[in-house]
Amino acid sequence: MRRKSCSGRRRRTPREPSLRCGFTEDDIRERFVQEEQWEELSDEVRREAIQSLMDAGEYDHAATLANEAITEAVARYLHDAMLEKEERQEECEDA
Repeated sequence: MRRKSCSGRRRRTPREPSLRCGFTEDDIRERFVQEEQWEELSDEVRREAIQSLMDAGEYDHAATLANEAITEAVARYLHDAMLEKEERQEECEDA
C-alpha cells in the first residue's frame, strides 16, 4: 500500500526521528533487514516502504505511550537523584 507524503517537507536524515512517531529511518531499516524478503526488493521499493512507515499515523498511540514512559522514567530518576543529594547534605551537616 502506498501512502502519500507531503511534497513540501524537508527531508529528514536517516538518524533524525520522525515528528509523528519518534523513531528513525535507521530503526525501520534495521527491522526490515531482519526480514528475508527485504533483500528481494529494489532500492526504490525499499525507500518507498521506509518513507511510508515514517509517515504512518498508525504509530501515534505507541509513540505517545513511549514518550510517556520516558517522561516517567526521567521524573523518577530526577526524584531519586534529589533524594540522594538531600541525604548527602544531611550527612555532611551531621558530621
